[in-house]
Amino acid sequence: FAAADREAVLAAIPAGTAPIGYGEPGLVVTDLPDMSGGYTSVFFRKKFNVADKSVLTGLTMEIVYDDGFIVWINGVEVARGNMGAGEIAYNGVLEEDNVCFHVSRFQMHFLTRS
Repeated sequence: FAAADREAVLAAIPAGTAPIGYGEPGLVVTDLPDMSGGYTSVFFRKKFNVADKSVLTGLTMEIVYDDGFIVWINGVEVARGNMGAGEIAYNGVLEEDNVCFHVSRFQMHFLTRS
């Protein structure tokens, strides 16, 4: 979406509690029963504030996922798992379905203090 539409698009994203998905009774908190055969992507937004940016040296992110993910911070891709290289369409699919859960932890030290 265009940068001018960013806030309107992001404001329209419904709220939910992680983990989300379908077909995993007892694990999924926000169930998406219409996802199977309906759509292939789910977008999340997590706002956070840093009280004192002068002490910020990096960020640790931990993701539990089934299939794949791409993470952007302020529009910059910072991590991906089980996704092909390059641009991925919002309705793209994986070449090979991944049926197990993975946990990935990323240390990011590229953050700027602005």
